[in-house]
Amino acid sequence: MINLIKFISCLFIILIVNTNCIAQSNKDNFLAQPLSRYPIQTIRIAIHVMQREGKDPQNFTTADIPHLEKLVALLNSTRQWPQPLEPNPLQWELSDFRLRFLLDTITFYQNDYWWDFSNQACKIDTIKCKTTCRNKIDSLYKHYILDNPIFTEKQKRRTLHIFITGQRAPFKCYNGEASGIGSGKWLMMRTFYTTMINNPKFALWDNFLLLNHELGHNLGLTHVFESVSCCYGKRVKSGETNNITDYWPKGGQALCPCQALQMHQSIMMSKSDYPLKNALVEECWYDPAYRTIINSGDSVVWHAGTLVQLQSSIEIQDGAILVVKGDLSMPNKHGAIILKGSAKLIIDGGTIYNRCGHEWAGIYIKSKRRLNKFLKYKNEGEYKINDATIIIKNNALVLI
Repeated sequence: MINLIKFISCLFIILIVNTNCIAQSNKDNFLAQPLSRYPIQTIRIAIHVMQREGKDPQNFTTADIPHLEKLVALLNSTRQWPQPLEPNPLQWELSDFRLRFLLDTITFYQNDYWWDFSNQACKIDTIKCKTTCRNKIDSLYKHYILDNPIFTEKQKRRTLHIFITGQRAPFKCYNGEASGIGSGKWLMMRTFYTTMINNPKFALWDNFLLLNHELGHNLGLTHVFESVSCCYGKRVKSGETNNITDYWPKGGQALCPCQALQMHQSIMMSKSDYPLKNALVEECWYDPAYRTIINSGDSVVWHAGTLVQLQSSIEIQDGAILVVKGDLSMPNKHGAIILKGSAKLIIDGGTIYNRCGHEWAGIYIKSKRRLNKFLKYKNEGEYKINDATIIIKNNALVLI
């Protein structure tokens, strides 16, 4: 939601404003599910525009809010209707990557030092340029976000912050930078505002491609030309594909299914000081259209430090094993964990709960005629019900 906020110390005003894909292996697919069964994960983002002081901001202004909102709309449309991959030697097809972005705030600041990420940040020392600029972005993040009393704790630490800085020729560090793979901290993009003035339609596309590229890095993707990419099965040259993590001239809005799995895994398993999972919007409802199934013979481990946020029930089939060592958020009301046959559920130091504090349906054992609710969920121990096994250990918690 777009709100008007006053910020005294920044010298200006702030304006708030399926196609199935089976993964190669459980190692590549954290939930061991076809991508079409993954829950839709939404990342909370905030945009911060750094302007020059004085009458000429040399960056976006409040009049450009519709342009900035369109960037986010394009991000979401890319995840639902991605550009076809070119080249596409593996014949990948995918209609939805099941990732979305929620715009929380758009903020404007006037400050010459923070606007300039070329001359003042790096001067002309190209060797030290990148390190110097990253340090400056960290300082910017601390000054305007962490130390800013106007933002709530959720806006500070559970939101991915996007900084749009100025552009000054001839010296520059780079056009964009991400804080790191799996990081929910910040990303920076140098605006093409001069293009915006001369050709707004082209500028929208230019800004979008840069934002899409840097978000790809935060979400766990490396440049497709740096090594053999899962999309192409061979080493590609820079600028040869229309992938979002490729460079000019062909870099575009295309993704492939294995990259989608990498992005979901980066969200759930990120180990950064500011993990991307913290920026996940709490989506706690039950969606009857989806089921999470641990197939017979599979042994799936959701590790410590991870967050699995589902909108479906979980079915652990006969002979399958699910080990929960991290956080598992079950959807409210009808969301249940169901064990069939000789299924095994091991809650090893993990926590099963609803992120919004709502009740969920609980753990059930499927017999021939009915579902039997497992009630002894508060005590550690090993429980054998019919052929199914439930083990609770190492201070695990099941909160219903």
